[in-house]
Amino acid sequence: MKHNMKLHPEYFNEIKSGERDLEYRLNDEKRRKLELGDVIIFKNSKNLEDTFEVRVVGLLKYENFFDMFDDLYERHFKGKYNNMYKSSEEVAESMKEIYKEEDILKYGGLAIKFKLI
Repeated sequence: MKHNMKLHPEYFNEIKSGERDLEYRLNDEKRRKLELGDVIIFKNSKNLEDTFEVRVVGLLKYENFFDMFDDLYERHFKGKYNNMYKSSEEVAESMKEIYKEEDILKYGGLAIKFKLI
């Protein structure tokens, strides 16, 4: 199955270049349809014609964003993004800029592991 997801240009470019192999999302109804082997078409949110595809190779489900980023902080965030995030808590808090707190509590987090196609 194929899925479409938009990404901010910075994250779009990181994934497209192979620098990053995880995407973090709310584990809502749309994301719960993802299965291993599915294809995601990532679209640059500033230019929807700019796309690339990845194959899902892992789905890491978490009760909440705090647990997710506590688990993934050292490998995926510490010392990156110009040291913007000093802790896993800061990364989790930043997700409230994207998602409503009630949805975060309802659905939890999902880290999607993939390989470029």
